[in-house]
Amino acid sequence: MSVWVNVGAKEIQMQILGSAIEEYSIVVDDTSICAGPLEVSDYTQTAATQLQKYIAAITGITLPIVKVGNPLTKDCEILLGKTGRYPCEEDISALGDEGYRIFTRDKRLCFLGGKRGLLYGVFSFLEKYCGVRFFAPTVEKMYDCNEISIGEIDETFVPDFEYREVCYWNAWDMEFSVKNKINGTFVRKLEESWGGGVGFVGGPAGLVHTFERLLPKEKYYDEHPEYFALDEKGKRNATGLCLSDDGAFEELLKNAKKWIEESDGNRLLSISINDGDVAYCTCDKCKEITEREGCVSGNVLYFVNRVAEALEKDYPDIQVVTIVYKRVTEVPRFIRPRKNVVIQVCGSMLRSHSIAQAKEVPELAEEDDIQTVYRLLDDWQKVSEKIYVWDYPAPYLRINSIFPHFHTLWQNKQFFADHHAKGVFINGNSDTCQFSEMTVYLLAKLLWQPYMGEQEYYRLMDEFLDGFYGEGGKYVRAFIDYTRELSKDKIFYCTTPPTEIFPVTVNEKTGLPDITVVEKMQGFFDKALALCKTAQQRYYLKKAALQVGYFKGYTVSDLLYEKGDENLKAQIFAENKHLYEESKKYSVLRINERMFLPIVKDFRQSAEVWGYWDLECVEGDKNNLPEDRDNYSFLRADGVKLGECVNLRFSFQTSNVVDGCYLKMLGKDGFVYFEKDGKKVPIHWDEYKKYQTVTFENVKITNLNEVAAAAGKATDNFDFRFIPKNENGLILCVDNLGAGAYYMIKNVEIKCADGEEIRNEGVAFTNTFTVRRKKK
Repeated sequence: MSVWVNVGAKEIQMQILGSAIEEYSIVVDDTSICAGPLEVSDYTQTAATQLQKYIAAITGITLPIVKVGNPLTKDCEILLGKTGRYPCEEDISALGDEGYRIFTRDKRLCFLGGKRGLLYGVFSFLEKYCGVRFFAPTVEKMYDCNEISIGEIDETFVPDFEYREVCYWNAWDMEFSVKNKINGTFVRKLEESWGGGVGFVGGPAGLVHTFERLLPKEKYYDEHPEYFALDEKGKRNATGLCLSDDGAFEELLKNAKKWIEESDGNRLLSISINDGDVAYCTCDKCKEITEREGCVSGNVLYFVNRVAEALEKDYPDIQVVTIVYKRVTEVPRFIRPRKNVVIQVCGSMLRSHSIAQAKEVPELAEEDDIQTVYRLLDDWQKVSEKIYVWDYPAPYLRINSIFPHFHTLWQNKQFFADHHAKGVFINGNSDTCQFSEMTVYLLAKLLWQPYMGEQEYYRLMDEFLDGFYGEGGKYVRAFIDYTRELSKDKIFYCTTPPTEIFPVTVNEKTGLPDITVVEKMQGFFDKALALCKTAQQRYYLKKAALQVGYFKGYTVSDLLYEKGDENLKAQIFAENKHLYEESKKYSVLRINERMFLPIVKDFRQSAEVWGYWDLECVEGDKNNLPEDRDNYSFLRADGVKLGECVNLRFSFQTSNVVDGCYLKMLGKDGFVYFEKDGKKVPIHWDEYKKYQTVTFENVKITNLNEVAAAAGKATDNFDFRFIPKNENGLILCVDNLGAGAYYMIKNVEIKCADGEEIRNEGVAFTNTFTVRRKKK
């Protein structure tokens, strides 16, 4: 284990080429870019002040920064940028914006590079030759030593990936990002004085799936339905565009130009299909292109090329990016991406194996997920000037649970580089307890140097664990190795639940699960915490240890509570509450990709229950409302007329723990309640934590206006926010639903007046559910 100290914690002697550091000055000028010989570009000034700052922190000596025209120069110099002074006279055009060159001549240490490359060179020098590590925005360490002696250097580096975006919440800090060579500007602000970045025009909305943002339905559909896709049913569908309509093209182009003009230095423009269920236009013109090209990709690429061509003259530095996704995957027969078009390919969601390893596993070799990635990268790189990858390295449903995926990160980045990808977008996560700091650090290193070997990769991991967690880092590594060993025979993806990754056995006699694995996992963190020497180490270790609590909650806590005696029930209750309180304490505020930590009133409910709402539902975050309220759901009944009375049956589940919560629906003469034996049935977690059958008789097909009038509320009342305004159906009211509570509906069956039965037996949805009457 290496010994680390905080940067600046001790003064260390430094020599460069045999001369003491105090003999040196930092010399700057950038005559190749700036108007005057004594002017210095902002990023050169930043590079100089950062080098000065860290040398001062390491040695206690602040070097002077002088301009090349200053006559009072020293024999020993650190030259930054194209000073025009020997030996910094060479051509650096091959370095571009990202590359750097560091070399020594005589008593001079020289840094050359583009506007980001010069900064990257400085920070690489501090890492490689001075032992500094930028582990996190708040954790900067260096090897503990008494002397740093820097000899001859001659290295040039240009990264394989020109676009490197790590989309994790704890990676937004600008200075931390530049120090770790993350250059994407999605949400992150990279100032020009820090080299700027590579990103998309249009702000966060411009990243991907931009059809709906450049031609929003709300603005255009009523007056120009022809802008939108003519779907297979012959209806204009706003989930897609008519890609041959000249009006749609001109309007989208106008809006795209506005994005470009308002952009702060970003030069990527996403022109890409929407997410979710997408309509592909079948009008005569679109159909003709699709049939000629043999796939809908041909029609999309035709449109994207048209946009790229229209922009090329006035915006020659803009690159148009389109994602191959859903049905837009096949390479068209004839049309090819223009030179200013970037094809963005989605990576694999497989996490138990790397993409390359999967081809050697019989169960995986023919998996669509793997086959598709191989085919897309192979096929599109043959016809495209440039490929980017959208990668999925994180768990997205239970983001705080244990997820043994680190072994796949380094192999996949090399795979992308081997297939000539020039940029990678990491679809990350929020600031989770699942080693999000180390994940960001390792991904940044891999995007900068994807061809590092396995030994180098795990050396970086061990460095991080030692420097970030202190002496206890060795037990965190043991935990990572243990969970990897437990899961080595499993096949899992970004959305696989923990119960399918790790073995959970149940005692046949007692019905209780074996928690030996959980106890051993917690033991690694207990040993690590015992070695903590600082409050910072303890904070981050306790935060990381939460993943064991979440793992237990997702796998065995509910069963332990259900089958255990009163003492065990009390223990699980206390554990659930402790996990919840600790999550707030350590700012672990999300429990899956789109859901914040909910309001929890009853700690009989485990972390599995906390996340259940969003995991199963179309709409998210609705159980985070802080007050008791009425909640209305819409059961769409296609083919049943307004005013028709029906009998209804469905399965219902809730986490509500508030007394006085009931179900009601509109009948002929006002609201009727769900009753048994003539009494209203309270809807409470004790009874409805598992699905139970609910029945209503003689409730009518209604609409928002009728229900709002019966409830004495305006139609724009917040309670009705998920109820369609112009549709007929069955509307269920959950009367006095508790704060933070969810409810679920599935297996909806309707019996009509004529005796016909219609049903939907699908998975539960949230506030809308559709059952369809069969055509006679």
